[in-house]
Amino acid sequence: MIELLNALDFSLLTWECIGAAGAVYVTTRSFDVNRKISFFNMLAGAGSWFIYSLFSSRWQYFGSVFLSSVFVSLWAQVGARKFKVPVTPILIPSLYTMVPGIPIYQAVNAFLSDRLFEAGAYASKALMMAFAVALGIGIVQSFVTFLR
Repeated sequence: MIELLNALDFSLLTWECIGAAGAVYVTTRSFDVNRKISFFNMLAGAGSWFIYSLFSSRWQYFGSVFLSSVFVSLWAQVGARKFKVPVTPILIPSLYTMVPGIPIYQAVNAFLSDRLFEAGAYASKALMMAFAVALGIGIVQSFVTFLR
């Protein structure tokens, strides 16, 4: 764990987490969710980006996206109980930073430029990241449902 922390540039990571928190806050407010939940979601966005950055150097994309989506899903369950709201207004905006937008853009760009092998690689990366998000949410939701 110490070697993972040493590999990170904390000044850059701090700004990335602030940016992730800001993006999640703006997304949450655009869904007309109150300020308390928006602040709670900001912490989820920053935490998920920190987890993603911490593990992305070792586990590539799938593991780091999976762990960050598990964190966000657990965070949303806690927030739903705390604020007495459904999980959705906390979960959906908090996952904003885990959307594989860049690989999707790269896949479409490569496809339109007639670089089909690159397009396939980027598309598979995007699908793998989306599957990791879905798997992380599904496992936590199943576990919470099982506990009820």
